[in-house]
Amino acid sequence: MAHKRSTSEPTFILSPLCSTYDKYNYNKIHKPMPTPKEPMSTPKPNNIYRFHSFGHPGCPATFSGAFRDNMREFLAHWAQSLANQIEGNPTGLAHLALSQETLILLYVIEEDVRGSPWPHCDHCRCVGWSHHLVSRRRYHFIIVASDQSLCVLHSSTHLLHCLIHCNGFGHLLSLNGRENGSKHLFGHHSMGLWDRICSMLCTRKVTVEDTARKHSMELRLLHSAAYAHPWFSQWGYSFCHGSFCITELRYSMAVKILNQLPLAMLDPQHQDAHLHRIIGKYKTICNSTISTLGQLLRAMLLLNACLPWQKANAAPTMNGSQLVTPSKCMLKKLDNNKVEVRDRARKHIGETGLLDFVLMSLNNCTVGPHLIRRTINRKTKVLEYSLSLVSTELDYCDGEAATKTRKSKSGDHPQNQIQVGRSEVMRDLEYVYKRVLEGGLGGEVVEAARRVVLDTKHLTKEWPISDDDGKLRFMVRMVVEEAGMFSHATTPPELVVLSLHASVGDLRAEAERTLHDTYCVMEGFRDGAAIPRQSGIGMGVWVRGKGAERGAASLKYEGGAKEWRVECECGARDDDGERMVACDLCEVWQHTRCLCIPDAEEVAHLFFCDRRAALS
Repeated sequence: MAHKRSTSEPTFILSPLCSTYDKYNYNKIHKPMPTPKEPMSTPKPNNIYRFHSFGHPGCPATFSGAFRDNMREFLAHWAQSLANQIEGNPTGLAHLALSQETLILLYVIEEDVRGSPWPHCDHCRCVGWSHHLVSRRRYHFIIVASDQSLCVLHSSTHLLHCLIHCNGFGHLLSLNGRENGSKHLFGHHSMGLWDRICSMLCTRKVTVEDTARKHSMELRLLHSAAYAHPWFSQWGYSFCHGSFCITELRYSMAVKILNQLPLAMLDPQHQDAHLHRIIGKYKTICNSTISTLGQLLRAMLLLNACLPWQKANAAPTMNGSQLVTPSKCMLKKLDNNKVEVRDRARKHIGETGLLDFVLMSLNNCTVGPHLIRRTINRKTKVLEYSLSLVSTELDYCDGEAATKTRKSKSGDHPQNQIQVGRSEVMRDLEYVYKRVLEGGLGGEVVEAARRVVLDTKHLTKEWPISDDDGKLRFMVRMVVEEAGMFSHATTPPELVVLSLHASVGDLRAEAERTLHDTYCVMEGFRDGAAIPRQSGIGMGVWVRGKGAERGAASLKYEGGAKEWRVECECGARDDDGERMVACDLCEVWQHTRCLCIPDAEEVAHLFFCDRRAALS
C-alpha cells in the first residue's frame, strides 16, 4: 500500500489585531523532540545593540555579498560564540536592548544538513520549492520565550523561529507574542526585527504559512475581509501559491468580494436583530458611514487596537441607565486628575459611591464618540484622565491623517451614549465573523470567496539584489554534462559577487567555489566554461561542468529522493501541503478533500482511485 500522508491541523491563539499577530506559531516538520539538556548559562555580552535599530544599515554592519558569505561574516564578527552547542550545532548570540531594563537574546544556530536526521525540507516541498537542491547548511534565528532557555531547535513556544538555507531561501516558522510566553515583545516587534535581519543579510526569498487563529476565527480570513490584504503584507509578503490549484487572480477576486460586500445585502429582511444592533452601534461610535463588511470589520479591529488592556476589577453590577448621567457629567470635567474631576462632578451628582465607581469604570473605554484613557502621573502618582474623539484615534491607528472633522449624527441624547470595552468589541467581532463569514448569511458567493481565502495560506517575500557598492553581480546557473543527473530542468541561480575588474577566469573560479560551498550534490562539480546569457543588474551566466555525480546523491532535492506524481481533479500537479492519498495501483496522489473524504475520517487500508476502480 502506498504511504498515506496527512498534515495535522495546528492550533493558534493570538492577541488582538489589528496591529499585531501576537501568536503565530507553526512547525510544519513534526519531529520527536530531543531530550532537553541542562539550560545553558547566558554569557556576559560583548556588544549590546538596540532592538529597534538592529538590522538597519550599519547596525551592526553593512553587508554587500551573497547571503552565505554574509552569514559567515556576521557569525565571525558580530555574534558572540557560545561554548555550549544546541543539538551539536555551533551557536552564536546577539544581545538586543529593548529598553534599559529589558535585554532580548537572539540565538543564531548553524545546522550542518549532512549530519541532520532530517536533511530534506518539508517547508520547501509544500511551497513549490521541491526542485531546489539540498543546501549544505541551514541557519536558525531563534528568540526563546521569556521564562525558558534554548535547549532544542524546534519548539512551538519560541517567540521567533526562522530558518534560512545557505542559498538565501528560507521560511518563517514561529511567531509568538504577549499572550504566549513573551513578557515584552509583541508580534509586530518580532516581525519588524526579522524583516530588518533579512534585508541586512541580503536574503533571497522567505515564505510564511499564514494559519493563525484567534479563538475560533481564522485570522487570514478576518484580516483579508477587513483590509483586503493579509496581515503579513505590512512587511511586503504577498501571494505565493494556493492549495487546491488556487491562482493569484482567484485569490484577489475573493478578497475583493469579501472586503466590498455591501451590508445592505446581509439579512435584508432584518431577521437577525442582534447583527443590525452591532452595525448601528459602531456607526454611532465611529461617527462615520459604514456601508461594507470591510469597513465594519476594520472599524471594530481599529477600535479594539485603540483600547489598551485592562485587568478585570470586581465591581458592583449597575445597569446602563444608572451610569448615563454621571458618565455624561464626567465627560465635561475630564482632562484633569481624579481629585479635580471628582470634586467638580459632585456639584451635579451627590452620590459619592456612584462617582467613584464611574471614575474607576472609565478606564480605557469609549462613551459615545469619545475615547477615555486613564494614566498615572509618574511624578505626582495621581490618576489623570484624557479625552479624545474615537474618529481621531481610528485615523491615528490606521496611519492616516485626519483630513476633516466628522460631525456626530447621534446628537447628545443619553440613549445615544454608548460605552464599550475591549471584551465587548471582541464579542461583537466574533459574532459578525461567525454569522457572515461562516454562517452563510452572505450567500453562495461569499461562501465560495471564503473558501478561496482559507485555501491560500502560503505567502512569500523576495528581496531585490542591491547594486550600489560598485561590484559586479552575476546570477549563475549550472549545466551538468552528465546525462540524466538532474530530473528537474532548472534550479534557482546562485548570486556571485566580484570586484569591478574581475576577469572571466575569476568568475569561473568563484562560481565553482559557490556551488561547492552551497549544495551537497555539487561537491565534486568542476567548471568547464562560463556562458553569459543576459546583461544588467545580476547578469545571468550559465556555467557548464561535470563531476556532480560525486556529491551526495541522496541529498539532491529538497523534496526528497522519491518523485511524487500528483494528478488531482482540482488541477493540482504538485504537493501543496494538504492532506493527500495515493492510489495503491497507479500511485497517483490526490487530495482527500477532492475525493470527498473528511479530514476526521481515516483512509481505507487499500485505496483505489476512480479510474482504477472503473477498470477493475
